[in-house]
Amino acid sequence: MGINTLTLVTLNDAVQMIAAGGHKKCYKLLSSPGVGKTTAILQLAETLKWSGGVGYQAVYIYVPEKRDTSDIACWIPDMTVNPPVLRLVMNPAYAFDPAKPVLFILDELDKGNNIIQTLLTPTMTNPKRLGDILFHPESITVALSNYSSDGVGDKQQDHAVNRQTTVFIRNHTGKEWVHGYALSHNCHPAVMGWALRNEQLWEMALLNPSTTNPYIPNPKRAKGINRAFVSARSLMQASETVWEFTAGLLTDHQMMAALRGDIGDAGALDLASFVNVHTEVPVIEHVCINPLKCVIPQHPSAQIMTVLSAVTYLGKVVRKEVIVGGHNGNNNGNNNGDNNGPVPVATCISNWLTYLDLIPSVECQRLFNDTAKEESKRLFDMLTSSPAYSKWANKHEHIL
Repeated sequence: MGINTLTLVTLNDAVQMIAAGGHKKCYKLLSSPGVGKTTAILQLAETLKWSGGVGYQAVYIYVPEKRDTSDIACWIPDMTVNPPVLRLVMNPAYAFDPAKPVLFILDELDKGNNIIQTLLTPTMTNPKRLGDILFHPESITVALSNYSSDGVGDKQQDHAVNRQTTVFIRNHTGKEWVHGYALSHNCHPAVMGWALRNEQLWEMALLNPSTTNPYIPNPKRAKGINRAFVSARSLMQASETVWEFTAGLLTDHQMMAALRGDIGDAGALDLASFVNVHTEVPVIEHVCINPLKCVIPQHPSAQIMTVLSAVTYLGKVVRKEVIVGGHNGNNNGNNNGDNNGPVPVATCISNWLTYLDLIPSVECQRLFNDTAKEESKRLFDMLTSSPAYSKWANKHEHIL
């Protein structure tokens, strides 16, 4: 397919490349649909430093919906000078302060028509400009699109491609997605557990055009009535569906119908089977209060869901977003009958580690340790300073 796997990078790699030298060139990121490019670049705009401070002005343009140049900016006569001249005036939705750097995001650039692409081409060169509007010299333009082989209507003229540094992004692995995004965005533990255990979800048809993988998009496969597929984006949609189901807002049938629309037929059937073991997963608050009275999951899927639920919950406890047994609106007033007041963080950690030792799975011990490191430095620092953690880690030193 013309792609050397040695040149593929992770989305995180691409973000670091843009941060290092994006103001000197225009990076164009190509990936399979739904990898999370837009979210990553918007986050970069908030955190990236420039010579005058931190944070770029983010100007996001979804290129395919623009049919005429006036959708972005208009040429208006300036009668204050003699002779009068035409000046470009930005649509208020895309206005920015020229005195500060802007991170210009051209989403789905290759799906735009030629007129719009031509208008946007000067934003990719140095000095960057749009018409006669010059950008701050530290400004960055990032173009986002999909592989043309994915069959989603991508096209761009050669003269514009020559003004870009095109970077080819590989799909996440399950571990990269869970630790790098899902864990910190309230993804349902069942969805994270499924993503960790099924690496088929992250395969790229680009690298294996003959694949029969039923979960992923493949332009060579006949398109059926349901064209939904698994991606980082659609898994978060599926997460919302599963949260609604576990909260009792959806029936089994309604959950299945929604999941089919979220992630396709094969994904829905497989994930639903994973979700159905959620009754083995204890309420983590109850574990933090009295671990010996909580159900011990026996199904491997339920064990993974329990560990991921615990990492998310303990992270919130350490950040004081929830108070165990404190009736702060996060525990539904249910303290399992074993708590006379708020439980200290150190006790929560100790009780969880006592419970974790009861789960008959070496994989879960390792998963907890690895995932806690990724959840936040604050959580892992609190864990490693706990005598209970030191005792637990010494016991499992051979597997950690």
